[in-house]
Amino acid sequence: MGNWLTEEVNKHLHPDQTVLDLCCGNGQVSDGLVYGEIVGVDICKEYLDMYNESVSGSSVIQFDLKQISSSKE
Repeated sequence: MGNWLTEEVNKHLHPDQTVLDLCCGNGQVSDGLVYGEIVGVDICKEYLDMYNESVSGSSVIQFDLKQISSSKE
């Protein structure tokens, strides 16, 4: 499902590139991107499950906000 955003981004992508899709959500925007490989990153497991179903050939990483240190160095 392409939209104006994916059309603009696709002008800068090539089919052999890897795309890192941060805050990927359910994949609605990413679905129309041109890529060789795509990795979706989000905090929501339900969104990542939908992403895997809607974005062909994708892999996902669930980001755990609890792993971010709150201490100041």
